[in-house]
Formats: sequence, C-alpha cells, structure tokens
Amino acid sequence: MNFFFSVLVIDRPRKPIQLVSLAIVNEAGEAYYAESGEFNIFDASEDKRSIICANLDQTHPKKLATIAREAQAFVGDSWVKFWAYNEVKEFEVLCRLLFDDDSVELWPNLYSELKDELQRNPPGMEEMQHNHHALANAQWVRDTWLWLRNRQVDASPGSGISE
Repeated sequence: MNFFFSVLVIDRPRKPIQLVSLAIVNEAGEAYYAESGEFNIFDASEDKRSIICANLDQTHPKKLATIAREAQAFVGDSWVKFWAYNEVKEFEVLCRLLFDDDSVELWPNLYSELKDELQRNPPGMEEMQHNHHALANAQWVRDTWLWLRNRQVDASPGSGISE
C-alpha cells in the first residue's frame, strides 16, 4: 500500500528536529492529520513561527505518543511505501515516530521522493506549491502520484510509480 505524507517540523542547527504536524494520506484519499503539542515555538525562526501560527489551529494538540499510536493504526500492519515530495529529513522524523530503531536499515526501502519521479517524466503536473500545511501537501503528493501512475509514461521496471 502506498501512503503519502508531509510534515511540518522545526529544524534548527544543533537542536533536535521537532514535529509540529503530520499528515498521511492513503491511495483512496483517506487521511490522518495531527498537530503536536510537544514542540517549542521559540525554537523556530521568526519566519517559521509565522508559518506555524498561520497553519495550525492547535485546538486539539496531541502528545507524540498519541500521534505515533494513531498513525500506526492508520497505516496498519501491511507492507507500506511512503511517498513525499522531497523530504528526506522529515522521513526520518516519520520513521522514528512509527518504527523502532531496530528497523532503521529498512527505512530506505520504505520511502520514495515524488520529485524524482516528476523529473523522469515529461511536465504536465504543476510543481508543488508549498503552502506549509501538512495535509494539503500530502494530498498534493497523492494526487500527483496518481496522475503519474495513470499517465503510464514510464512503464519500465523500477520506475517507482507501479502499484
């Protein structure tokens, strides 16, 4: 099963990456979205603080343990592949939230960047407009993945857009 994700994080030099919000969308369009209550807004740059404040409602912030449990339940136990636009560092945050450290060697097999697929195929789908809302971005990744798969432009083995 393919899942499409986006996260909003606070990432500062010499500080741990902090999850602000997480969105995961499955192929059917069903979504999981959560906002963390466990980040320090003052660790973010001034620009990032304005992005965070503009995109979160924080009416129901959750603990990271709750987000992990709910996201794991949403993804389920089947084999999965996660797609993002271009978020390698953020994928590490997702993996640390969803999986134990013993599975770290599996992480590269679970992740693909949609940006790579767009570069291999002719233009036609708009580039991602980062609106800094995790759910909107994850839905865009899913829609773009479906668009590429349906075009069947590159049907060669290893193209990455197969089911």
